[in-house]
Amino acid sequence: MTISELFSEADLEAIKRATAEAERATSGEIVPYLVERIDDHAEARWRTATIGALVAALTAGAVHAFVGFWSGYGVAWITLPVLAGAGLGYLIGGAGPVTRWLMPDDALDVMALRRAEARLAERADGTDIPRAEAARARARARIGAAARPSAGA
Repeated sequence: MTISELFSEADLEAIKRATAEAERATSGEIVPYLVERIDDHAEARWRTATIGALVAALTAGAVHAFVGFWSGYGVAWITLPVLAGAGLGYLIGGAGPVTRWLMPDDALDVMALRRAEARLAERADGTDIPRAEAARARARARIGAAARPSAGA
């Protein structure tokens, strides 16, 4: 997925303006970084698994109460719908919109901050800097070093 598919021109311009404004207040350079997902959100998966298990158990009970259907062994009829509902709920919990709906905003904010800090640390130790970007950084360092007066001058 490309940036233009995610953001309109107006959105991109707003991001540029906000970034430039924030950079004026600091000596650092701000680089907006977009990730598809900040975390696997296991908490959301387990919440949907619980909801799925409860819905399946209630559905199985309703089918038995209204239709009188109680197939096979009672333990299997009680256990299998709950397990199937929990499994289906767990899978559904991995979907982005469901995850964002189930996760509290403060938890998402903390996860986003942790992901940004981890990405910054990756780039700081040079493990993920593309060659062209590294070459530009080295060139800027040489230009900066040449522009500084020497210690003996």
